[in-house]
Amino acid sequence: MKLTFFGTSHGHPERGRYCTSVYFEHKGNGFFIDAGAPLVYLIKQKGIPYESIKAMFITHMHNDHTAELPAIANSLWYHKQVEYWDIFFPDENGIAGLDAWTRAQYNGGGVTNNRLIHPHVTTPGVIYDQYGIRVTAIRTDHVNNGALPSYAYMIETDDGKRVLFTGDLAYDFHDFPQIAKEEYFDLIVSELVHLAPDKAAEILKDVNTRLLIFSHLGAYNVKKLEEHNIRFNFPHVVAIDGFEYYVI
Repeated sequence: MKLTFFGTSHGHPERGRYCTSVYFEHKGNGFFIDAGAPLVYLIKQKGIPYESIKAMFITHMHNDHTAELPAIANSLWYHKQVEYWDIFFPDENGIAGLDAWTRAQYNGGGVTNNRLIHPHVTTPGVIYDQYGIRVTAIRTDHVNNGALPSYAYMIETDDGKRVLFTGDLAYDFHDFPQIAKEEYFDLIVSELVHLAPDKAAEILKDVNTRLLIFSHLGAYNVKKLEEHNIRFNFPHVVAIDGFEYYVI
């Protein structure tokens, strides 16, 4: 399993950092967590065939995680590949909004009539089990203290690898998925913009992982990590755009 960090910034792009999107590959098939801009351009730059991409999982509907969805719908309609993408939205409003916007662009009759996109509404539990990966959605409290849906995603592969994407969390990290303290993960990808690194280190002290990659970063927290030499109870890496990692 290989991960590529297409965008590692927080709510807005920063110099050298695009908005959030992570691509992962397993046995020749590709999947995305989130769709921050300029994802379509980056797919082209990386030379990723559209037909190899099978699904996309949106953590929540904030713009820095979803802005490129209309461009994706347009590109799928343009390429007219045989295979479709499954796209998982946190709620039905995301599907309706993308459908309305693609219709407004005179783009293939909207999402609901576009055979190249199969939209789904994410619910807690197992939501996807194809192409050798099993995806479990875990509810988090990032949006309006949990009043609106946001999700972490656990990825399990048919060769035994386990990866957790936290998505964005509440400002005190109280919703960091408990399963990460109860079970072992080969890799955890966590945000680090909503909580100071020293406080995050305390909350994450019992996390059980081989490696934690921080993404969705604020420059101020990266600076604090470096200046204060903050350490965790596990190896950690601060991702940059284009960073690649193989889960072996």
